[in-house]
Amino acid sequence: MKCRTVQQQLSGYIDGEVRSGEKRQVRQHLAGCADCRNALEEMRKAWNLLDVLPGPKPAPYLRTRILARLAGSKAPARRAWLEHFLLPISAAAVALIGIWLGSLVGRNGDAAAENQKNDDPVAVSYADHLDDLPPASLSNAYFTDYVQE
Repeated sequence: MKCRTVQQQLSGYIDGEVRSGEKRQVRQHLAGCADCRNALEEMRKAWNLLDVLPGPKPAPYLRTRILARLAGSKAPARRAWLEHFLLPISAAAVALIGIWLGSLVGRNGDAAAENQKNDDPVAVSYADHLDDLPPASLSNAYFTDYVQE
């Protein structure tokens, strides 16, 4: 094994997390490499120093605050039957209204398509809803001058 590979596995080797085949290879490498043995000893010293350091202290009254929060938390309220059924019923109503409106638009669209089958360009461009245009309007002038010629 190369020194770089062994040094990357030293932490796992110390903790016993290296597989048995790799563990044997690391031991063989350590037997012949003084630099990796020194790195192993330095890492062991560092781990031993960490064991001497005191652990972090919890915040004051942490246990009391956690227990109070657990005791004060309420179970989620169950939905009332009205709320439980209101959403699906509303969605169904909206869908039915949409289908109904779509059928109305479809019928009107079919009638408009029938009217456009006429090859007369004046009839195709003429809009029935503009029949009652005010006489002084711009639309009336357009239809009088250009469309009805």
